[in-house]
Amino acid sequence: MKKKIEALTTISILTGLLSAIVGILSFDASHSYEVLNQYGKTITLWGAGIYAHDSYFKAPILIGTDITMFFVLIFLAFHLVKYRHSNSQKSLLLLTGLLSVQLYYSFSQGFGVVYNPLHLIYIASFGSSFFGSICCLIQLHSQQLAEKQAWNPNTRGVRLLLFIAGLSLFAAWLPDILSSLLSGQSLEQIDIYTTEITYVIDMSVVSPFIFIVLYLLRKEEPQAYIYLPLTLILCTAVGLMVILQTGIMLLAGIELPMIALLTKVISFILLSAFSLNYSFRYFKHLSC
Repeated sequence: MKKKIEALTTISILTGLLSAIVGILSFDASHSYEVLNQYGKTITLWGAGIYAHDSYFKAPILIGTDITMFFVLIFLAFHLVKYRHSNSQKSLLLLTGLLSVQLYYSFSQGFGVVYNPLHLIYIASFGSSFFGSICCLIQLHSQQLAEKQAWNPNTRGVRLLLFIAGLSLFAAWLPDILSSLLSGQSLEQIDIYTTEITYVIDMSVVSPFIFIVLYLLRKEEPQAYIYLPLTLILCTAVGLMVILQTGIMLLAGIELPMIALLTKVISFILLSAFSLNYSFRYFKHLSC
């Protein structure tokens, strides 16, 4: 199983780095052009690089995500080397957490980006990270992790963080959907897309998963010692993504409403900071 994990993770890293680098090199805001979308609205497309046919609003978000993932994947490669040498539960758990971030990224690329020449790369990246994550989870032993963890994560602070994190995903995206339904219009930033993949993943998978982890933690179930650090790592990475996405959007000349900065950007950054703090605590006190 270890060789399978190493092979799948290597494929995931290489394909992820390829898509990230090509995406980063697509930053050029001077080639935008306007088209009429399927909803009868005139919208602006990015016009450059691999995201040439993505919207001018979405492309900087994708590029900001690519920059984030470049560093995450380098970190993942480093820990893959450590896992090869140590083969410990601690190294495997950290590897699984980073691979879950890559899974989130590759899923978003495969389903959320306008069809482009990297489509096969997106497919390979998603498939390898998906099956790699499954193989990692099979090899993790929750009881052993619980016994070797000197720090009790079942604290009021961790539980509050999970509750806010799970709730914030609905608070961030649900108002946009409800506003669209009440007005009978498409989503405000739907542009040329048929759906917003981030809304789908966050509200149908990530948020419910966070509440499941909260439940397991409150019941002091051993499985919480696997899923909690995975959640903390993902929340940390999302906060970093939001920072870089916002920066690239500002560089592209996109004006962000103050209410969006307060409710979506700053809140995710704060959640990321607390998640990073608890991640350090968790792995610092894990001895297996």
